[in-house]
Amino acid sequence: VKIIDVGGESTRSFSSPVKVGDEIKRVLPVLKALRKEFKKVFLSIDTYKYSVAEAAVAEGADIINDITALRSSPQTASLIRRYKLGCILMHMKGKPQTMQIKPRYKDVTAEIIDFFKERLKFCDQRGINKSQILIDPGVGFGKRLEDNIKIINELYKFKILGLPIFLGLS
Repeated sequence: VKIIDVGGESTRSFSSPVKVGDEIKRVLPVLKALRKEFKKVFLSIDTYKYSVAEAAVAEGADIINDITALRSSPQTASLIRRYKLGCILMHMKGKPQTMQIKPRYKDVTAEIIDFFKERLKFCDQRGINKSQILIDPGVGFGKRLEDNIKIINELYKFKILGLPIFLGLS
């Protein structure tokens, strides 16, 4: 499967949010050009904002990649259900502005699995089929080096959720 993921806001540590209008101006021309050029490739919009997701879907986005796992804009679930979109739910502790300030876990993998169980329940209650969902454990998003290494070494444990795993490593 080929996916091109387009985002208009940096989510690196300590980054500042981008205004909705600015984010839309950044991503729509790119999505439009990609859809015209790559008709059979899945286009993913990397956003946690409903208005950006809605505009991107109108331009042909097939997947919503949300670093907040639909916590920032729960109404995005209605777009996913209505248009039968793919959805990438990512785990992040905190927000980009705060996520790297002393993140701590007792068992990072187990805590992320529990987080996804709760998010899957949220999606199910809103009519999103499990077949539409991918999970991203959020390597680097509110995790220390040792947490990231453990997540990668224990990716097999996420199989318990029965979902494809999407990893963004940078």
